[in-house]
Amino acid sequence: MKKAHILLFPLIVFILIISIYGGVLRAGIELPVIKPLVSKHGFLLLYGFFASLISLERVVGIKKSRFLFAPISFIIGSFLLLFDFNEISFGFFVVGSMLFCGIYIYILIRSFLIPTFILFLGSLSLLLSSVLLFIYPLNKLSILYITFFVLTITGERVELSKIYINKAFVKLSLVPTSLLFVLSILSLINDIFIKLYAFGLILISIIFFKFDVAIKTVKLSGIRRYISLGVILAYAWLLISGLLILIPTGFYYDAFLHTIFLGFAFSMVFSHAYIIFPAL
Repeated sequence: MKKAHILLFPLIVFILIISIYGGVLRAGIELPVIKPLVSKHGFLLLYGFFASLISLERVVGIKKSRFLFAPISFIIGSFLLLFDFNEISFGFFVVGSMLFCGIYIYILIRSFLIPTFILFLGSLSLLLSSVLLFIYPLNKLSILYITFFVLTITGERVELSKIYINKAFVKLSLVPTSLLFVLSILSLINDIFIKLYAFGLILISIIFFKFDVAIKTVKLSGIRRYISLGVILAYAWLLISGLLILIPTGFYYDAFLHTIFLGFAFSMVFSHAYIIFPAL
């Protein structure tokens, strides 16, 4: 297990670096151009960094090395994507997503907890996205991918709040997160559900603003204050993303995606890096 971490973690960091480089190129900044990075930086960031890192973190937690094939599949798929083996890489993403779901099923069988169920719904969103990638265009699946991010991150925050014995928040969180999952699937059928999905994002941000333990710990000092500020900032980005969908003049698709993938997700990553990276 330890040796696998030594091998996998640098690869995940490398994928993060090249995906950010691709995003910078996409923004129009003049740097040496590596064409696959421009069009595929989103996939690399989603599967190669986030899905790999979160699944690896969970494998460490349950200490079951057979589930290491989840992050390994995401990493292999990401490198294949760089060389334009798109169909094969998508296949590895499906395998990785299935194993990722398997991690949470394994945990739920041992002990059914609301935070773990929310995390399972997040991984199921990723699995559905990965399978449907063979059928639907990417822009049609963006809501499902976003659901993976939102449910995974909020699930982990609910898990932390459970440690602080905020039982009311744990139970309350199940309703909007489950609703978001259902709406993300319905969005594939009719675009009207995307508007309802926006209200789901706004509702989650408001509930978490009110009940997340970060609202209390932000009054402390040092690293706890830093983490709390990052978490609060992430919820602000989540609120903005919901409002962007509801702007009457049009759907600001690109801005919407980046308020989630950059604003919400990276605010959480930076705020929790002090906890996540030492654990790996």
